[in-house]
Amino acid sequence: GQPITASDGAVLPVETGRGVRATDGLNGVVWFQAEIDGELIVDDRREASTPAIFLSVQPVLVIRGDVCFETGSIDHPGSVEVHGCVRSGFHVAVEGNVTVGDAIEDGGDVRADGTVAVAHGIIGSKTRVHAGGSVYAKFILEGQVDAGETIVACEYIRDAQVLADETVEVSGRVGNPKSGAISGGRAM
Repeated sequence: GQPITASDGAVLPVETGRGVRATDGLNGVVWFQAEIDGELIVDDRREASTPAIFLSVQPVLVIRGDVCFETGSIDHPGSVEVHGCVRSGFHVAVEGNVTVGDAIEDGGDVRADGTVAVAHGIIGSKTRVHAGGSVYAKFILEGQVDAGETIVACEYIRDAQVLADETVEVSGRVGNPKSGAISGGRAM
C-alpha cells in the first residue's frame, strides 16, 4: 500500500470544573489534580462552537444495600452507586451517573444527568428511568425508559416504552412490539 500523510491534529484546551485544580509545572506542562474523592468526568466538547475538554470530579455516594425505607429516596449532586435495588416508591435523582447492582423494581424512579447502568432489570409498568446520557440494563420489562443518548438491553425489551435520542440496542430479543413502543433517533 501507499503511505498516507496525516495532518497535525488540533490542540484542544482543557478546562477544569468542580473538584479539579490545574497547576503549572515545568516546561509548560499542566498538572490536573482532584480536589475531592469521586468520579472523574471527562466532557469532550470537540463539536461545540468553542471546542474544549472539560474535567471535573463528582462526589460518589455509595449505598451498600437497597434504596428503601432504611435509606429513603436519594437526591445527590454527584453520582450514586447502589449495591442493591431501587425499591418501589423510592427515587434516585443525581447530577452525575447512577449504577444499580441489582434491579429497579416496579414503581422505582431513577433520574440522572449522566448514565444509568443497571446490572439486572428495569422492571414494572410504574417504573421510570431517565438519563441525559445512556441507559444500560440486562433487560427492560414494562418500564418507561428514556435516554439522551443510547439505550442498551443485553437480553430483551418487552412491553416497555423506550425512547432514545440516538439508538436502541438489544442483544437478545425484542418482546411483543404490539404492547410496547421502541423509538431511536438515528437507528435501531
